[in-house]
Amino acid sequence: MDDYMQQAKFLTALLGDAQENAFRMEWEGSKIPRGATINGVEVGWTQHGRITGKAGEELGFYDRELECGGTNGKAQVMIVKTEYKDVTPPPGGKVEPVVKASGQVRT
Repeated sequence: MDDYMQQAKFLTALLGDAQENAFRMEWEGSKIPRGATINGVEVGWTQHGRITGKAGEELGFYDRELECGGTNGKAQVMIVKTEYKDVTPPPGGKVEPVVKASGQVRT
């Protein structure tokens, strides 16, 4: 990362001091949510619980609920955790906020 402010935001999120928003994202296709955006930045990669933009931006974190499921093996579901409130799914997918109770994410 070249942008020190982006690094600071990412480290703050790791420490849990940043505002966290959680979303449940569903789609069919690759386990990487191709075409999804977070804060207007297209998701480029998901690995080891981290979501990265196409240009290397740190966008948030994820937990998988379903990987390569369904009858066709292409159903995907993940919980996206980010400081941003603008999350859009891949084409044909859907995103909905996750309700939080007592500081824990509930799906």
